[in-house]
Amino acid sequence: MLVSHTHKFIFLKTHKTASTSVAMAFEPFCTPDEHVVAMGTPAILSAFGIVGARDGENRKWRKNEPIWKGHMTAEELSRRLPIEWSKYLKFTCVRNPFDRALSKFLFRMRNSGAARFASVDAIREGLSRWLHGGGLKSDSRITMLNGEAAFDEVIRFENLKDDIGRIAKRVGVEVDTDNLPHARNNAASRLGCSVDDVFDRHMREIVVTADRWVIEAGFYQDDPMVQSIIASDCIAHLDRSETRAIPDHEARS
Repeated sequence: MLVSHTHKFIFLKTHKTASTSVAMAFEPFCTPDEHVVAMGTPAILSAFGIVGARDGENRKWRKNEPIWKGHMTAEELSRRLPIEWSKYLKFTCVRNPFDRALSKFLFRMRNSGAARFASVDAIREGLSRWLHGGGLKSDSRITMLNGEAAFDEVIRFENLKDDIGRIAKRVGVEVDTDNLPHARNNAASRLGCSVDDVFDRHMREIVVTADRWVIEAGFYQDDPMVQSIIASDCIAHLDRSETRAIPDHEARS
């Protein structure tokens, strides 16, 4: 989570969407000039803005549970910063739901100290157990407020550089999109598998349910795996004609 009083923006930090890289890219505009950006940081409050605590490769600041956390809900932020919430541009990150779910699973396994998977079949079996056990959590509390999208702009994982550049221009800052910070990349642990290799139908339903807010906001509706679930009517009311898509960035400018 970031708040910039100087440039009047709020960043809502989701999970496994390149959000740490995005937070590190925009953090300099929320802090004094002498601040040095790092993956892990305690909460920072200054006249320039607020940086929510990020644990990076360790979790030492979680002992005190800082008020300003890396992943804060829209309700928390709107309650604590009502004036800024009503006036500042709010943006967040999204990612293909199945890609995000697989990345989240592999990240959790790595952090738990589990041995790397030896095969794609082993990944599929582990992922299935994790999903059916409720491992995948929705980010809707971070991005939604009173049933509506709490964000004005979106950075898509698949269009990272262009979307960061567009939002940077809108808030009046310069971000070097050719040298973005890279955080928590677990591509090697995928063993080259794609989402098509590991998600059966029931697993797809779990993922679409968790990331329903993303799809209802107008993203990834054309993904064949999403469409297969929508077409079967497994997810009630998730129909293109009924989605509450947010206006595009031009409509919001």
